[in-house]
Amino acid sequence: MALELPYILAKPVKTSSKLKEVTVEGETTGPESWVLIEGVENPEEELAFLWEGSAESGEPYLVTDLETKGTEAHNEDDCYPVLVGFYSPVRGGVAIDLRSSHSSSFAIISQKLAEWQVPLVAYNNTFDSAFYRRYWKGTPEHNWLTDVYVLHKLICGEGFEGQRWGLAFANEQLLGWDAGKDEVIQQWLVEQGHTKGTISKEIMQKLVGD
Repeated sequence: MALELPYILAKPVKTSSKLKEVTVEGETTGPESWVLIEGVENPEEELAFLWEGSAESGEPYLVTDLETKGTEAHNEDDCYPVLVGFYSPVRGGVAIDLRSSHSSSFAIISQKLAEWQVPLVAYNNTFDSAFYRRYWKGTPEHNWLTDVYVLHKLICGEGFEGQRWGLAFANEQLLGWDAGKDEVIQQWLVEQGHTKGTISKEIMQKLVGD
């Protein structure tokens, strides 16, 4: 029997993850596809492709997520982004391997997102925004639209016994997604040295989340 969770503002409803197709390199083919890209010289073209598609639609925003080495954005010696992901509700998702790309790739991304004033959505954007701001200190600042982490907390009210705040928990318990179909991304993370074996459901869902 499924666990009945005492959500305050919303009843959990099982939905389907939009992710249907995962490839390495190639091109996105629509909102259900996700592409991992390595060796990027200038990420502006990929970023513009995603943003222009969303800007022309009725859903003008991009979802972003960072995978980092370390968690302290102010520690420039030991902490830095290793992968950045974007999802467009129109054109699908792109994840850029920053370790194999030009050293200025993330700085370019951060600058363009601010200059274009792209509305951004993240899960715990306090974390992501700290890295974005480190790489772009100019004006205008980034345009953060909403934080799904905060929305999750609002839905849960004060929380409940056994409550967890990770994205995987929200995806599985609120949306009914299962995390067992992301073999391509998992294998890529192992090969790139981001993990030595099976990665947690939370990290996986952060990469492929809507």
